[in-house]
Amino acid sequence: MIHNQSIYSKDGHIVQVKYGFCWGAFFFGCLWFLYKRLWTAGISWLVFIILIGIVKNDLQQQPGFNKILPISTLVFITYSIVQGVTANPMLIKH
Repeated sequence: MIHNQSIYSKDGHIVQVKYGFCWGAFFFGCLWFLYKRLWTAGISWLVFIILIGIVKNDLQQQPGFNKILPISTLVFITYSIVQGVTANPMLIKH
């Protein structure tokens, strides 16, 4: 259906981008952004994953780590949802 998509020309190629949530960006994160040549978003996603991993590894040595794990997972899922919501508008602006 054409009502849920944006069609535009980019470098002589016609590109279709749907409106709404982007499941590819939600599930595949930085790989989806890098595949679509959204370098800033892809690299920021990769840096975010690395930072979360470093923080989790450092906090595993602490006695209260069991309380931090659900919070870090919630932050990761929230960031994934934000990327899923904002991926298609970023692709249109790109």
